[in-house]
Amino acid sequence: MKSKLFLMLAVATAVALLAWGATGHPTITAAIPVGNKPAGVAMDPSTNRIYVANADNNNVSVIDGTTDTVVAVVAAMYWPFGVAANPGTNRVYVTDNATDAVRVIDGVPTRWWPPRLWGTVP
Repeated sequence: MKSKLFLMLAVATAVALLAWGATGHPTITAAIPVGNKPAGVAMDPSTNRIYVANADNNNVSVIDGTTDTVVAVVAAMYWPFGVAANPGTNRVYVTDNATDAVRVIDGVPTRWWPPRLWGTVP
C-alpha cells in the first residue's frame, strides 16, 4: 500500500495529494478540488474516507481514499473548522463555529445525525 498525505491548500480551494514513490521522496500527484477555505481534515482508515471542512462554503467534502475523488458533500453547518474521525464508530465530528456546536456525520452513508451541542468553541 502506498503512503499518502492530504495537504490542505486554502488559497487554491483544493487538497493536494502527496504520495511517496520508489525514491522515498514525496511528490504531488493530484490536486483534489474541494470548497473554499479548507480548514480541517481527518481520515477514517476503516472506510478509507477523508473529510475536509470547507469553512467558507459551510460544508464538508468527503473524499474516497481509493479513487482520490470527492464522493459527497455534507452541508447544513455554519463555518465548519475542526474535523475528527472515530474509526471504531465511523462517526466524524465537525466543529460548527458559528453555532458553537459539534456536528456528527455518520461516516458510512454520509448522512447527518441530529446535531449535538457540546459547549463553546475554544
